Amino acid sequence: MLKKCVSMLILIVIITTSMSYTLAVTEQDLKNQQNDIQNNIDDAKDELEQVEGEMTETMKQIKELNSSISENQNELDDLNDEITSLNKELKDLTNKLEETEKEFNQKESDLKERITVQYKNGTVSYLDVLLNSNGIIEFVSNYYILTEMVENDTQLLETIEQKKKEIEENKSELETKKADLKVKKAQADKINVTLKNQKAQKNSYYEDLSEQEKEIQKKLDQYEEDQRKISQEIANFQKNNSGSSNVQYTGGKLLWPLPGHTTLSSGFGNRTYKIHGVTVSDFHRGLDIPASVGTNIIAAGDGVVVKAQTNPYVSSYGKYITLYHGGSLYTVYAHCNALNVKVGQKVSAGQVIAYVGATGNVTGPHLHFEVQEGGALKDPRSYVSK
Repeated sequence: MLKKCVSMLILIVIITTSMSYTLAVTEQDLKNQQNDIQNNIDDAKDELEQVEGEMTETMKQIKELNSSISENQNELDDLNDEITSLNKELKDLTNKLEETEKEFNQKESDLKERITVQYKNGTVSYLDVLLNSNGIIEFVSNYYILTEMVENDTQLLETIEQKKKEIEENKSELETKKADLKVKKAQADKINVTLKNQKAQKNSYYEDLSEQEKEIQKKLDQYEEDQRKISQEIANFQKNNSGSSNVQYTGGKLLWPLPGHTTLSSGFGNRTYKIHGVTVSDFHRGLDIPASVGTNIIAAGDGVVVKAQTNPYVSSYGKYITLYHGGSLYTVYAHCNALNVKVGQKVSAGQVIAYVGATGNVTGPHLHFEVQEGGALKDPRSYVSK
């Protein structure tokens, strides 16, 4: 339709120009022709805006789907972690149950053997053994032997009873774990179906985009997936390792990560910008701080390195670092040219941990700086002092 409008506009201009040379026209005729041309231009603009609006709306729908897909994927990842953990617990519990049953059977066999021996040797009572002792020394000796025998018999019976109780408890716990596992798997299956449908719907929207927009959408999709992975990495570390890191954030301001460079090219929060002429809206997770390649990036606070991504081609963040500062506070430093630390390393506030670069999806060298606390993104400006 847009091409048709533009073609019509060109045709009218040609016809109008020809008429001006071959006919004597009045001023009113010229005004009328001018109005017609302007109307066609306005129609063409309206058509173009409508097409652009439809494109933007489609990308908006994809963005909303991406958000929902990301949430479902996170939930599925958590469920899969729980399922893996439950499977391990089930395996350990099954082994424990087998070992307990083996011990029970052995103790039960010992008791049966002991009773059999006593039966074969007659029903001599402990009192008979003591009274038939030859002298006080033998009496005392037999007394202690019999005491040990009685104690051993009692312990054997108590051990058998204890193992029997352990077996019952283990079997009960095993059934509970199996039931939990069944529920988790059902939830995971349900989310998998939802994800499959959402991704099919997204692909349908994706096919409606222009080739240029498809390229842009690919970059946006990769960016969102990388953001999700970073959040997942932080969540996993928080769950498994934070208690043993020996770092503690006690409040107060963090250091500005790029000393001497305080101008921002992009702030925290919702933003609208153009990529190759296409308007895109998204939520910016941190601060973008421009600086020349090689500028020192420092740790905003004492911490331990959770992630040190050295391969710039596997993430839209390029080379990046994630630091854990204790409690539930994390900082992320992205698009680095080179890293100066490794995973597990402890760092001090102000220590040079990396250098500014332009790795990943960027338009120029800068540091992308994020702050997460309690599993939520925070505006870094509330945490740092320049």
